Amino acid sequence: MPLRQRAYATGTPYVLTNTPAQVQFGTTSPIITFIRANGKLIVLARAVVNFVNAVMSTERNITLKLRRTNHTAADIPNSSTVIKVGVSTSGQSMTGAVVELPPVEVTLSGTSGDVVELWASIDSLPDSGDIVIKEASIVSEL
Repeated sequence: MPLRQRAYATGTPYVLTNTPAQVQFGTTSPIITFIRANGKLIVLARAVVNFVNAVMSTERNITLKLRRTNHTAADIPNSSTVIKVGVSTSGQSMTGAVVELPPVEVTLSGTSGDVVELWASIDSLPDSGDIVIKEASIVSEL
């Protein structure tokens, strides 16, 4: 039987900034703490990106990635996804995209308690309004 772990988070939407940071929804975040110490896991992640009165005179790039944040903290190779956000002059509020990160294989560090988090950033802030992540999830399977 496969070993599966899931983390889902929603709540106060996470407002994107131009500095990569952990996606946090107030008191909850999509984080997986692996219960195994050794082996390889497949990890999947998704996020719902919304526009909140966002006005943008030029295209923007949003980057989502998985990051190991303990033992040897580093981005997880091949987990990054970049989506383009088009010009918006009307300040609409709507769901912009449901983004699925590519499935990645994660090799555990050999110490139980490896932590994987979802991180995000935008290359340039909107002229006005916000781009937020409304909900996100991470799933791992052995």
